[in-house]
Amino acid sequence: AFFDQNGNVYESQDVVLDDKPETVVTYDGSKGPRAIFLNYQDEAFIKVRLDEFSINFFKEKLSSIQDELTKSMIWRALYDMVRDGMLSTYKFVQVAAENICKEESETTLNNILYFSGIATRNFAPKVLRDNYLYPMLFDEVLKALLATDKSKTNRVLMLKDNLIDFASVGPQRGIDNIAKLVAWIDGKDPQLKDFELTNEERWNIVREIHRYEKLTDVQKKAYFLKVADIDSSDLMKRNEMACEAMLAKGALREKGWKSFLDPENKTSLHMIGEAMSGYRRSPYYTESDEKLFFDSVTEVFKTRDAGFAKKFFNTLMPTGDNLAYYATRLEELKQNAKELNNAQFIKAVGEAIDDNERARKGYLCVANDLLSLFHGIHL
Repeated sequence: AFFDQNGNVYESQDVVLDDKPETVVTYDGSKGPRAIFLNYQDEAFIKVRLDEFSINFFKEKLSSIQDELTKSMIWRALYDMVRDGMLSTYKFVQVAAENICKEESETTLNNILYFSGIATRNFAPKVLRDNYLYPMLFDEVLKALLATDKSKTNRVLMLKDNLIDFASVGPQRGIDNIAKLVAWIDGKDPQLKDFELTNEERWNIVREIHRYEKLTDVQKKAYFLKVADIDSSDLMKRNEMACEAMLAKGALREKGWKSFLDPENKTSLHMIGEAMSGYRRSPYYTESDEKLFFDSVTEVFKTRDAGFAKKFFNTLMPTGDNLAYYATRLEELKQNAKELNNAQFIKAVGEAIDDNERARKGYLCVANDLLSLFHGIHL
């Protein structure tokens, strides 16, 4: 499909792919297409790559495209390029940030926010994520929320949820959007005070507060109790497990880890999973905790049931920036899994190796962005 300067498809061309690495298509470009998109109308099962000129055009005009399927496919193609290390997460987020406020379709907006979240979490280092990517998304989601009619309840809920997800602290640039969440839950933020929080949103903010280093543990516990007074449901109990694990340090943290490995622990798997999640997301999480995971996981697959082993691996597998270390340890686990002849363990390790390799490619892809953005700043 060929797009004009307004983002409209003025012509499409059918192409039959040759059974060889490259199919050459001849086209008269006298009409000056501003962008080209392959697999228009999703007629083939292929991955689509976008050229630099088309990406730059869609950055400005993607929200103007009327056809929902085409827009959805373009966003998917952009995300796939990030996932495959062919487009930097920074450039992807720039495109997303440019289109969040412009996008009228809730379905497409949800796709933008979903792909932005995954790309930012999985394919960019923490320093870039917290100082640039999350703040760019946070600012645009906030603008979109403030401009949304409150009668559009689904859109408001979507934007509120993502505003919380994209809040970060980036010390290198003086970013602190967690402080805005704190003011929101206190009812003191001038922009957000009229947007009522659901219980789930309150709990999500409480979890962010428990990772926030500018509040004391006493203050963090006070926020937990404040929301617990409003909501005493199972949601409260789940968050209690996570929040306690986030605050645990020293002997209490060691005790929590041992409880995960204790076969006599009668806590439900669901609740143990919440505690594991809090443990890994704790501000006290260090490289020593990463080593504990790799040292323990083989024994878990050897001695525990499949459900527990899966929960242990998926929840506690490290997701930080220490990619070279993860690669080395995962290769060790790959050999252990083969020796155990445990299909579930083999699959879990194989997927983690793939994820780690994609993260490595993503980090390499943003290297130039990092050099440009943080020039002269000690990281």
